[in-house]
Amino acid sequence: SLCKEREIDGVIVPDLPFEERDEIADVADKFGIHFINLVAPTSNDRVTMIAKESKGFLYVISSLDMTDAKNQININFDNLLAPLKEHNEYSPACIAFDVTTPEQAKKISDCSDGIIIGSTIVKLIEQYGKYSTEMVGKFVKSLRNAMDN
Repeated sequence: SLCKEREIDGVIVPDLPFEERDEIADVADKFGIHFINLVAPTSNDRVTMIAKESKGFLYVISSLDMTDAKNQININFDNLLAPLKEHNEYSPACIAFDVTTPEQAKKISDCSDGIIIGSTIVKLIEQYGKYSTEMVGKFVKSLRNAMDN
């Protein structure tokens, strides 16, 4: 498969309803590629069902209005991920969040198995263009330092 040739371990298909995953998941399984499932804060009782089918990691979508005016996280990830904490046979749960501060990265990493960061890095690249490597590096290092302490 082209994914294996390019050393791709998993695929994410946004907006694909969980109930329609089989066509893609079956092909991914055939070639040893993880088909990454997504859950959202609105998934409620479906979190466990979706997690059971997850391979690689579970992509936890956060809502866009998760922070208040003081940039504090206002969603309780512990509640969202509680069904997974009861069972240790599930794939790691990684939370996608528009992290802009080391404090946010620390808080999210404390209640999950990992964090998924994209939007802020994309914004840095847009802002600094071909000179963005240093800024992105500093940003990621600040997050990593906060998460490690």
